[in-house]
Amino acid sequence: MKRFVTYIYEYDRGIRGRNVGFIRTDIRENLCRMELHIRGLDRVKGKGKVYFTVYDDIPIGVPAADILLSQGIGNLTLACPKNLLGQSGYTVDDIQAVVIQYGNGKLLAGSFVNEPASEILHGEFTEWSRNSVQVKSKPSDVMTSTPAEPLPADPATSAPDNPLSAPAAAATKTEPESSNTDAPAQMKSATIESEAPQASYRKIEITDIRSLPRRNWYLCNNSFLVHGFFNYHYLMLKTVETGNKKQRFLGVPGIYEQPERMMALLFGFPEFEASEESKYSRPQSEKDASGVFGYWMCPLAEE
Repeated sequence: MKRFVTYIYEYDRGIRGRNVGFIRTDIRENLCRMELHIRGLDRVKGKGKVYFTVYDDIPIGVPAADILLSQGIGNLTLACPKNLLGQSGYTVDDIQAVVIQYGNGKLLAGSFVNEPASEILHGEFTEWSRNSVQVKSKPSDVMTSTPAEPLPADPATSAPDNPLSAPAAAATKTEPESSNTDAPAQMKSATIESEAPQASYRKIEITDIRSLPRRNWYLCNNSFLVHGFFNYHYLMLKTVETGNKKQRFLGVPGIYEQPERMMALLFGFPEFEASEESKYSRPQSEKDASGVFGYWMCPLAEE
């Protein structure tokens, strides 16, 4: 099984522009499933045409489905049985980019390889059909499309009586205060406990970033953070207090996997903190962390 995320960008004459969404791909032995999520197309309304583009002596676009865009937002799920691109004879491994054409010649693309053919990113490719392009084989399977389903929520975060993740519950647990203030030993113990790091956790919206110090506002446009928020509909704000000092961290919900780890590092979220209340156990090392739900963390700047 292979799972990865591809970001969707606007392209103008082959030049990459804004990030406007992402594609989550899940490839198994007999099925490839892709979830397309598009946001922020400046109130675009209408249909876009989705192509799987390959390069076979010439750039070819295999029609996949139409995506409905409303107020600049669009969602679509594609399924390729046996990992075949319809009846074209090409497979998922042949894809260079998923291209969405809409409006009057406008183009979006999510690259599956490091450098797709330049013609593809210009929207210059031959649309595959039995009449215009030779069929490599004649499989009976065809691609299907359905409205995008919401991604499964982490069991810990979906529980109605659990507003915080496990680290929060564990960190905010405190012992009852002692009423005996005369014993020096007890006073010393209380001082040590008060200086020990205390962590608290709070779910926030992406718009709440604007309530943080201004030096953190750039995170509103961080593609990795936006992708995580669209998936899980919240972010995690972690506050660690040690004596009079306070340090805050912003967490993006996600599943620990090597491709996701590389993406998190690239976008400035170097640490992963597992959720103890997920159905998965906390990993003891990176080697056994795959599949664990938690938060990709980055430290926040304070005033």
